[in-house]
Amino acid sequence: MSHEAAEMQASAAERLTFFSDAVVAIAMTLLALELPVPEGLSIAELWHSVSDGWFEYAAFVLSFVVIAQQWTGHHRLFRYVFATDRTLVTLNFLWLFAIVVTPFATKLLSPENAGEGGENTSQPLRFTFYALVQILAGVAMLLIMRHLRAARLARTDNDMYGPGWYLNMLYVVAAFVTSIPVAFLTNWAFLLWIVVPPVADAITQRWRGRTAAR
Repeated sequence: MSHEAAEMQASAAERLTFFSDAVVAIAMTLLALELPVPEGLSIAELWHSVSDGWFEYAAFVLSFVVIAQQWTGHHRLFRYVFATDRTLVTLNFLWLFAIVVTPFATKLLSPENAGEGGENTSQPLRFTFYALVQILAGVAMLLIMRHLRAARLARTDNDMYGPGWYLNMLYVVAAFVTSIPVAFLTNWAFLLWIVVPPVADAITQRWRGRTAAR
């Protein structure tokens, strides 16, 4: 490959990364736009309004963390990418699709009667849709990792595309998959989304450390 062609490929990879970053930033901003604004003329009324919207605020924090984790993984992968092809662009758009849908899934996760104590039999289905969106994002990331390695579109002087990172992402996807049936048994299934990613990262780091010591 000529120097000019290499520069064009590097520029295309950089543009794809910048575009992805912009889409993620917009998705995270849209999460905040959906938040209810507390109302009240006194401190007690204001706090009561906040407590009424606790579910929406909790869903916002959860989705913000989920998207942040997704972006962190994407950022770590793409900092070594020096070229693109049609398959990579397609897989990246599949990942972005899941990111863009996340604000909608978050809104769907927060029904109007969530803070009113009313019976909400639709919540497991709402939860399932949210989990499926995140499973799609995780699978897309796994496919991106696999393609970058197979098509040699990224630098190989790192361990970002080794089995440790595949294992990490598989743990996260498994957490969302497992949470779906759990959601039909308890309202605390979302804790799997919070606990598994840091635990998976710790396991991966330990595994990589043992591998490097050999």
